[in-house]
Amino acid sequence: MKNEVMAKAITGIDDDLIVSAHTNTVSRQKKKKWIYICAAEACLIALFFAILSTQHKGEMKIRINGNAVSDEPVFIDVPALMTADMRQTTFQAITVPIELIINGNSSIHTVDGTIEVSSAETEEILCIGQYYMTNESVNIRWIIENAEINKSYQLRLKNDTVVLVLSYNKNTGNWKLMKQ
Repeated sequence: MKNEVMAKAITGIDDDLIVSAHTNTVSRQKKKKWIYICAAEACLIALFFAILSTQHKGEMKIRINGNAVSDEPVFIDVPALMTADMRQTTFQAITVPIELIINGNSSIHTVDGTIEVSSAETEEILCIGQYYMTNESVNIRWIIENAEINKSYQLRLKNDTVVLVLSYNKNTGNWKLMKQ
């Protein structure tokens, strides 16, 4: 008898009630789905901006007369030799104008010669010597007195992680600077 009562109760449910119950369940699932999609998109956007902001931190660009210094050499125009004798192996002085664009702390260090560091914005001289620490873009004049064509010279940046090498190219008759 209980089965008959139960069967009547189940079959006696109004069809509109069944349809409305089904519709409410589907809309809740759709709402939840959109909430999850929006949350996932927000996380991806936050991750993108986090990567973008850390990617530029510590970035460094090195230029000479507007030319980027890389593994490929950048040739430098220097004064003529001390005499007309092309067999001369010593120059009076080599001055290398370097524009250093940085984001973050960086050291500038040379063993050979001296560096004259000035602010990229105000052109105020900040340092004359062999070592300087900075967290802003600067202009550098690297001066090597009595430079020899058979010798190469180094300027070290960013705690020695970037090494610029200045050497004489006998084929072109010019000094060249490149990252090592």
